[in-house]
Amino acid sequence: TVRPRETHDPWGRPVVLTLPRWMHVIRRHKELLLMIDDVLDVVTRPDAITPDPMAGRWRYWRAGIGPTKWVRVVVAWQEGLPWIVTAFPTGDDPLDA
Repeated sequence: TVRPRETHDPWGRPVVLTLPRWMHVIRRHKELLLMIDDVLDVVTRPDAITPDPMAGRWRYWRAGIGPTKWVRVVVAWQEGLPWIVTAFPTGDDPLDA
């Protein structure tokens, strides 16, 4: 079996990226295929963190690492170990989103 990848948020709390979630990301955003380490690093060293419209989720942002201005990673904190829901490149600015 493929083990989940783990990173930590800026406060040292563990956050998991499972294979099914990574497959979800790269099916929709093939441009991130070779960027798994970058996506994990967005959570560890974000340029910004904003609340997600869905309760219990947060958006982690990093500029200048992807094909667009920003890469956004959504992390769910509702239950159990926090996990990456999705990630994608975006031109949206975290202050406007």
